[in-house]
Amino acid sequence: MTSDLYVPLASPDDDAAPALPRHWSAEAKRVHARILAERPAIAGADLSSLHQACTMIATADRYDRTIRADGSTVLGSTGQLVAHPLVSEVRQLRTAAASILDRLSPVQSRAERRQQAGLNRTGRATR
Repeated sequence: MTSDLYVPLASPDDDAAPALPRHWSAEAKRVHARILAERPAIAGADLSSLHQACTMIATADRYDRTIRADGSTVLGSTGQLVAHPLVSEVRQLRTAAASILDRLSPVQSRAERRQQAGLNRTGRATR
């Protein structure tokens, strides 16, 4: 059962399907789907962190739309042009979301990265 605030990820017949907040942007939903694909067994605090990061992304996307509508500069208290106050908020939200997502992404060992890049232990190309 879902409320009007959430949209199911799967078919309505699947009661186990998680619901995503309706206010999430398309980018937030893509990030959520990508992390779930990378870590299908994600749960608990990590799942909560993923949802928090996606909410931050959705908020930053909404603020970006406001900045585009208002312009990147606005009038300050004495009539001078100043950067839109949401510019710094967007930067902070995206930085925080990236930090959370970085912790959630699967970690590769140096050996796995070398193997994926086709390098041996000394950094030389393998045949």
